[in-house]
Amino acid sequence: MKFFIPGIEDRNNAEEIYQSLRDRFGGPQLEEKRYRAIWFTHNGDNQRNEVGKTDRETREPVLAIFKQKGGMFLVVTRSRGFLINGPLLTGESSLLGQAEEFDPD
Repeated sequence: MKFFIPGIEDRNNAEEIYQSLRDRFGGPQLEEKRYRAIWFTHNGDNQRNEVGKTDRETREPVLAIFKQKGGMFLVVTRSRGFLINGPLLTGESSLLGQAEEFDPD
């Protein structure tokens, strides 16, 4: 699947928004990879966050997923990182398998 941000049709706008979010959350401290989905355990419950799909906690679409160099995944929804508050955090140790990346351009 090719990179996208839900609700943003124009590829250039999506890229600008993505780079703006990336800069907000640490730019150089984030991996270059573009993540599409992660499977993880939270309070004993297996969950999945995927760009474009609804997050269980916020009940909002996931807009982007970043990974800090060294461990934490940052999951962005409208109310967690896009408009207000910080992103949802998931530690690498909570992952169930590998994180999925978007296809290269």
